[in-house]
Amino acid sequence: ASERESNIGLKFAAETRYLKAVGQESENLTRPVLKYTLLPKSLQQALETALTRHPSLITSKSDLEAAIAEKNISKASLWPNLTLDLAANNTSNVSGTKSYTKTASAMLNFSYNIFNGGADAAKNRETSSNISKVQEKGEEIQRNIREAVESAWHTLNSSRRRIKHIERH
Repeated sequence: ASERESNIGLKFAAETRYLKAVGQESENLTRPVLKYTLLPKSLQQALETALTRHPSLITSKSDLEAAIAEKNISKASLWPNLTLDLAANNTSNVSGTKSYTKTASAMLNFSYNIFNGGADAAKNRETSSNISKVQEKGEEIQRNIREAVESAWHTLNSSRRRIKHIERH
């Protein structure tokens, strides 16, 4: 009898939440038709779907790609710069004088940042640390998704067994 009273109380609370959310009494409601064919057939299939389509994981993978790109940019400052400047000039009859001038030049410039107060190396270490943090966050998100999917799968199976039991009795 106390379980029945508890269920009546839960029903009243649900009706109150419905009224608050929708703005009208819950009258003549119909039971929705669930498309069970859309549900995954196995826990493995549910996990595969969640681990490939979950927005948090997709965001985490993009964050990791960005952190790796930032690391590559920071490593570039440790390498030398090599530039090649080419120029050519061909003139004739400049300033009204009969003359012909042809010049060409090539300049190869090599620059290397020998010492920058350790800022480049510090930036490189910082980006490496950032990659590790992003990877750890991604692994945590993956663990949480696995846990949530497994819990939902077991709850679904438990509910199915209870429904079958109730239908038999």
